[in-house]
Amino acid sequence: MSQNPENTCFVFVIDGAFEVQNRLVYSKDGILLPEAGEVEFDALSNDGILLRFEL
Repeated sequence: MSQNPENTCFVFVIDGAFEVQNRLVYSKDGILLPEAGEVEFDALSNDGILLRFEL
């Protein structure tokens, strides 16, 4: 969850597959979510690694 809903969130998948905000994101993919109040994600593979930055 973002501390400030007006901030932008960047999500990068290091390994595996994830569903981020109803979008499929695979290994070495990134997604920029402007003004993301809450970011929902689900792991679709075992041992997946996700990196999330708040800008």
